[in-house]
Amino acid sequence: MKVLISPWGNFRSWSEVEYHFEGKRMKSKSPLPLLHDAIEPDKTMVILPDTLASDLERAEREVEEGAREFLRELGVEAEVIVIRELGSSPTESSWGIQRTPITISPTGFPGRFQ
Repeated sequence: MKVLISPWGNFRSWSEVEYHFEGKRMKSKSPLPLLHDAIEPDKTMVILPDTLASDLERAEREVEEGAREFLRELGVEAEVIVIRELGSSPTESSWGIQRTPITISPTGFPGRFQ
């Protein structure tokens, strides 16, 4: 089974450029369509930090919805996983949010790695 895992940052700020991979070229805002086409994975996953959200209390939903819309524009089907960022920021103290490390493993995502 081939799995394509693509960690993303702030995809909203990406501009279209020309990507090259294994003799293929593609203009896109992300290399994901080119990689998806060349690799032909059985499963594609995009991992994003919750800090891309404007409101950390609704972060997972907000980031996931934005990423799904971006993936539709790219023409790629992928599972979207939003993870907690580690550390703290000045805005977190005003919301009273504390961050604790998490461990991601196949058992942490039942059914995702089968």
